[in-house]
Formats: sequence, structure tokens, C-alpha cells
Amino acid sequence: MVKPVCGTCNLTCSYCYYRQTGQYFNGAPARMSDEVLREVVRAFCQSAHPCPHFSWQGGEPMLAGREFFQKVVAYQQAFRRPGQAIVNMFQTNGTLLDEAWCRLFKRWDMLVGISIDGPPEIHDKNRTYPNGAGSYQDVLRGLRLLQEHQVEHNVLVLVHNDNVRHAKEVYRFLRDLGEDFLQFIPCVVTGLDRSMPGDQAVDPVAYGQFLCEVFDEWLGDGPKRTYDRTFNNLVLAAAGLEPEICVFRRDCAGCLLIEHNGDVFPCDFLVQPEWRLGNLRTDTLSQIFRHPRWLAFRSLKSQWPPACRECRHIDLCRGGCPRDRFDGRLPDGEPNYLCRGYQIFFDHARPALVRLAEEWLSETPGRLAPDRGGVLVRPGNRRRIHPRGRHRG
Repeated sequence: MVKPVCGTCNLTCSYCYYRQTGQYFNGAPARMSDEVLREVVRAFCQSAHPCPHFSWQGGEPMLAGREFFQKVVAYQQAFRRPGQAIVNMFQTNGTLLDEAWCRLFKRWDMLVGISIDGPPEIHDKNRTYPNGAGSYQDVLRGLRLLQEHQVEHNVLVLVHNDNVRHAKEVYRFLRDLGEDFLQFIPCVVTGLDRSMPGDQAVDPVAYGQFLCEVFDEWLGDGPKRTYDRTFNNLVLAAAGLEPEICVFRRDCAGCLLIEHNGDVFPCDFLVQPEWRLGNLRTDTLSQIFRHPRWLAFRSLKSQWPPACRECRHIDLCRGGCPRDRFDGRLPDGEPNYLCRGYQIFFDHARPALVRLAEEWLSETPGRLAPDRGGVLVRPGNRRRIHPRGRHRG
């Protein structure tokens, strides 16, 4: 995950956590230089990985400009090893999309994630310009351009307290827009010290009920249903396979976060001095992967609180995201801020998840992973790859 402009953005979304990250860099220019870009691309293309994935995120990565991404593609072609496949993913708020951007995304075969919170009356409450104006109409225009240019894309919805009680409305709205690849991400905004959930963190019980309602709608759509990242990944877990989404994996070693100055962190929620792993201008990937902080980060996921070890849903939940545990400071001894919501959802959906997993595994030989709409593909298929969206962009 690469941040070419750090947290710089043309929107001022009320729940954005990444704007705080600029404090770490003491107000320094937040645009990746050509020198840093070259080293970032070279490091990953010259690694042993047969298919490096670059997820360009922000802030708003389009503020880096089209020329920047033309250099991205040029460097990737210059440094790629024979037979190596390269995947580019792009997470945007969609307001700056135009014909020229869409033509480039199509030519480069970039997978684009676009953020939208639901219908305009919901979306415009939080996703606003600095002058307070809502961004919905510009986002919808950008989404329509992606559709018209047949750019492969998906939709990311941040679930917060303004849309969490409108589950069916939000899901049907997106489905009616013609979108068939959805991500629902819970908002767990923290304070500056990140020690406790912030005032805008979604109510966990309401979030669990939101998942139940969307799941029932999704299930009711039948074999032609949309790809829902959460539900399809949980079917993988129910089938005994490893999900691609970090929240439900056995460990957190999904990807690195590369900041605009080349600094490397284990996660975009941990851009803090105590979690810095090095800098790609001076450190090799081999050195970064041997760093004690990387090893400590990888172990966080499996350090379950006692309540998790005894939970009947631990095989699906796997403790959730470690950042949501808040070091045991949650009220009522909750092991994870979203735990009550997950319990509600898994109690409701587990039988159907298990049934879907059994159906998919019985229909296709080998250990395969479900793709969009119930089609089975081998893990790593292009259509299962998408931006690791969080509540930003």
C-alpha cells in the first residue's frame, strides 16, 4: 500500500483518521518524489514475489497527478523481472475522475476502488468539501465514468452511525447503481493517542445488525448475487481456507504501508514512530522483513484475549483487527470493540455461511476460492484482487 501524497485530500470527511498522520511528518511536503517512487517500485519488482501488488491510496492519490502514475507504469516495466505479473490498485474518493483518468486506468488495467456512503442524503453528511458542500454528485459522476469506460472497479462503503441503521436502503441503492463488487468497512475512529474508540466509532451492536440485514439481502439475491468482500471472505473461512481480507486472516502480514517519503510501516493504522520499520531509500525489503517490529506486528493477531479463545466463532472472526482491542481498555471486558456486533452477526449467519462453503467446495474439485457471484476461481485470480480499502479516500 503506497501513499504518494500521505493524507492530503480535496475532501474533509468528518471521520477521516489519516489526516492525523501528517503530524508524524511535521508538516513536510507530502508528495512522493521521483527518487522515492523509483526505489519503491524497484524494491518490489526486484523481489522474489511473482506478482507484486501496488495499492495506491491516500488521502486522495489522484492529487499526485497523471504524470506521476505514468512514471509508476514506466518504472514497473523497467524493473519487472521476466515472467513477473504486476497488479495496480487505486483507491479514490472519485470526485476528480474524468475521461482522461478513466482512459489511463483502462489502458493500465488498474483496479479502482471508489468510496461512497449511500444515497446523497447519507453520503453528504460526512463526505464533504472544505466549504461544507457535499460530494455525492461528483462521486456519482466519477462512478458513471468508470462504468462507461468499463474500468474494473469496486465500491467501498464506510459503515458509521449515519448509515448503520439504513442497511437495506444502502445495499439496494448500490445494487441499483449496477455495482457488483462491494466492501463494507466499519468506522472505528480513534482519538489522537489511539487508546480508545472515538466519538464517531460505529455502535457495535448496530453494526452487527447492519451486517445481518445486508447478509439477508445478499443471500436472497441468489446465485447472481454481488461479490461482498466480507461475506465471500467468511465463506472462505467457513470452508477452512485462508481469507484475503486481513481482519479474518490468521496473521496481519498482508501488506506493507509505504509513506510518501519512503518510510515503511506494517499497517496504515500504525503510522507512528514506534512502528517504523525503515525507509526504502536506505533499507532493503529483506532487512525490513527481519525487523523486530515486523515480527512483533505479525504476532499481534494470535495474541487473543481469554474471551476469544473460548468463543465458538473464533474460527471465523480470528479475533478481528488488533487495533480494535485497544489494549484491554474497553468497557465490560470486551475483547474487541466490534465483538458484540460480530457475535450478533455470526449467530445469525453462520449456518448459511457453512452451507455456502459446502456447496462451493462440492461443486469444484480441489481447494478453490469463491469469486464474485458464486463463481469459483483459483486463489490469486485477478477478479478477487481489490484495494484494501479503509475509511479514507
